Amino acid sequence: MPRASLAQEKAEQPPVPVPVAFGADQLRFDPTSQEFDVSGNVRVDEPPFHLSSDALRLRRVPIGAEVEGHGKLEFCPCLGTPLAVRFSGATVAPPHDVILRDPVLEVFGVPLAWAPVFWLRSPGRPGLLAPDVEWRGADGFFAGGGVHLPWRPGDTARGLDLRVGGYAQGGIAVDASLTTVTTSTRVTWDRLHDEDGIGVRATGATSIAHPEQPERASVAWDVDALRGQRAVAATTDLDAAARPFDRAEVDALWRAAGWTIASGVRWVALRGADALDDGAAGPVLAVRRSDAIGHVGVYDATFEGGQMGATGGPTATGATPLTFARAEGGATFNARVGPAGASLGVREVGVISDDGARSGIDAAVQVRGAIGLPLVRGFASTDDGDPWVHRTEPRLEAALLETHPSDVFIVPAGRGMTAPSGGAWVLAGRWDNSLGRLGSRGAFDLDAIAGLVGDAGGSSPALRVRAGVSGPWVGLVADAARVHAVSSTSPSASGGALVARVRFGPDAGLNLTAHVAERDGVDPVIARALVEAPLEPANGFLSTTGWTGGARLALPIGSRVTARGGGDYDFDARELVAAIASLELHDPCNCVVVRATTAHRIGREGIDAWLSVDLPLAGR
Repeated sequence: MPRASLAQEKAEQPPVPVPVAFGADQLRFDPTSQEFDVSGNVRVDEPPFHLSSDALRLRRVPIGAEVEGHGKLEFCPCLGTPLAVRFSGATVAPPHDVILRDPVLEVFGVPLAWAPVFWLRSPGRPGLLAPDVEWRGADGFFAGGGVHLPWRPGDTARGLDLRVGGYAQGGIAVDASLTTVTTSTRVTWDRLHDEDGIGVRATGATSIAHPEQPERASVAWDVDALRGQRAVAATTDLDAAARPFDRAEVDALWRAAGWTIASGVRWVALRGADALDDGAAGPVLAVRRSDAIGHVGVYDATFEGGQMGATGGPTATGATPLTFARAEGGATFNARVGPAGASLGVREVGVISDDGARSGIDAAVQVRGAIGLPLVRGFASTDDGDPWVHRTEPRLEAALLETHPSDVFIVPAGRGMTAPSGGAWVLAGRWDNSLGRLGSRGAFDLDAIAGLVGDAGGSSPALRVRAGVSGPWVGLVADAARVHAVSSTSPSASGGALVARVRFGPDAGLNLTAHVAERDGVDPVIARALVEAPLEPANGFLSTTGWTGGARLALPIGSRVTARGGGDYDFDARELVAAIASLELHDPCNCVVVRATTAHRIGREGIDAWLSVDLPLAGR
């Protein structure tokens, strides 16, 4: 008989079994059946799945191991995981699959669901996603499900999630999410009562993964849009619903000799408008550079220009494209003058625009300078390795802010709906103090500033206090400024601004956090000069008057249950902006969390309620 070829021999050989890691107090091997009998604290680990039992029988098979006996599958190596699956047998197939026989889903040992067989897969294999079961406020009951598809077999970092669900009232929702190493894309479509809404959130770049070749050309994009009123009404995300504009930008970038050149297309539209209505789009060219200035400072500069034209809808009729050029830059200098330290910061932004019938210039500049004498003193401590240290610094500061908008160039998307106009200056003495211990990570900061604030109409005395506390049981960050008008020539009536956030209790235990913001009396430009706000307002910060605030409470109930709740309130409008409450079941290391949540937000009728299960990142 002729000898078989080497390829034929290899084909006829049985496959090599895939290794499976396990541990137990006692082990007995049966050479006849090639089986292991293990008992006492038995664990079979195939992350993100972990099987445990008092006694099991293991048999090697080509795909991994067959497990006979009763046990539990957990999604975390910690003891006491709240979410587990009891089984009477299993097949462990590294590195992606576990098949359970007679599985029973348990939460804290309470059985909730049974199935004859259940197949668990990691993100490296196609599989079903956890179902969606929600009560979506006035939209009513919603249920759906989905599938996960990896980019390629075994790829746990990149993949596509597709979800489809329906409303009991007759609507439908579709959600597609694609994740890669350098990109993240999510597209949603929601239809209810003959109203449609589309949401898109996409970010990414083509060459982020090549830092060793900084000169390599790349393409980057950023899209954040909710098109149609249904898209705005359907989202439970308060921040997404509150943004006034949709925006999108795609750029091709080149880097050379410290310069970055970007050429692309920018689109901006009112959030919630239909299709491309109420929008403007056009080409934009930008040149950027940043670098050090010797050993004393740094600078950055951006120059861009382009043309924006209406994209459609009623506002497009007869509309003339707007041509603009924009420059923004700044520099910061720090130097020593003997024992004292000095700093100077300059920031400017300017826009020249022309729509054929009108032209205008929008500009803002901010200059801040300071000189101070830092002093440090240490104190004796019972812990020689962690003494108390007090840092104190008297300072003299000056600031100038000028901003002049026109009615030609629209306030940039995401920068607020109000553009302050005018100028303000501040001249003040300041005393900074910090007391703390480095090892214990506890510290107390208190800065007091007193001086004059003014504009073209006159000046007024002002007082500002900044405080900060950080420690295991309390945390505080507060910034308050008050202006006191002394005559009719004062720049504004008495008033000020306040921004504060406080935490009582440890981060991982019972704690209460609260935040508040307020502006009254003073001109928004002066308020921004007082609290060192950026040149352009962000989401209306300090541009509108009144009080807003909110609070959050975390209440541990035992070691594995935590109740959370809170809300935000507009005190001037006397309106609840948002409210949320949840009950969490979690293991000691928080790698598995079962969360029941109810929420309400302004602009969305009714109460939303849903149940979610957060598993380890590697699990699915």
